[in-house]
Amino acid sequence: MLKRPILLNLKRMYISKPFTVNLSRTYSCTSNTIHELFVDGSVFKLTGADEVFSDFENENTFRLIFSNRGEIFGHIIKNEIHHLIFEWNVKGFDKPEEINRLLDLSFMESENGVELILQHSEIKNSAAAEAKLKAWTEILKKIDGLF
Repeated sequence: MLKRPILLNLKRMYISKPFTVNLSRTYSCTSNTIHELFVDGSVFKLTGADEVFSDFENENTFRLIFSNRGEIFGHIIKNEIHHLIFEWNVKGFDKPEEINRLLDLSFMESENGVELILQHSEIKNSAAAEAKLKAWTEILKKIDGLF
């Protein structure tokens, strides 16, 4: 498996073939706090979406609408305090449609806080993987501002 390291202020970040984005960042909080930022839509709002809809309790769905550009939507496959898994779909953005990608988020607590481990997989091309790497890197950095 090919791994290409990228040096930034994140603990671990790389894209591996066949196109999986892997990121990790540690926050000074608990797993419950990070989990709640996804459930209440705070993290989704960091994407720059014009409208954010999420239902973690009844329909297990989410939808991010970027006016006149595209949308990201899908299902919440797993919803636990230490682990979230999403089916991630993208339409628009002047790019090929992406359906049934997986976003896997684990929250590992330690004495330093909680490490968010992100794996966005099943990405079919390098351009889409690079776009996700850039977007998730920015979003993980912005999470600090939510505390």
